[in-house]
Amino acid sequence: MIVWAVDPKRDSLQSFMDYIASYAKEILDAAGIFCRLRLPFDCEGIMLSGPVRHSLFLAVKEALNNIIRHAKATEVELVMTVQFNQLELVIRDNGQGFDLNSARLGDGLRNMQTRLVALGGSCAIISKAWRRHNG
Repeated sequence: MIVWAVDPKRDSLQSFMDYIASYAKEILDAAGIFCRLRLPFDCEGIMLSGPVRHSLFLAVKEALNNIIRHAKATEVELVMTVQFNQLELVIRDNGQGFDLNSARLGDGLRNMQTRLVALGGSCAIISKAWRRHNG
């Protein structure tokens, strides 16, 4: 992964998306979780520096690891859109969720937010706790 992150021949958003799609499919398949990808068709002309790609990758990796370890999800959707020179990356799952008001954000979620804010972006964590109703 480190070689990919600093390889200047891989500076395009297209290369990043291809890598993330492959990575997500591989680790989610290994966990028995279906992965749905919705990615722009062609972003070859949009460039990302190595440090930006690396930080984005670490944020995606953390989100996927949290889903695998905690969500009890059976399906994940990864959506990337580019509008007005801004990249939006959404990772959704059908897992159990958690209550944001009572949950303690772990280091991983805080690190995701810190990394993305340092890039000039933002990180929104949206969750609804799933409750099993008896009866």
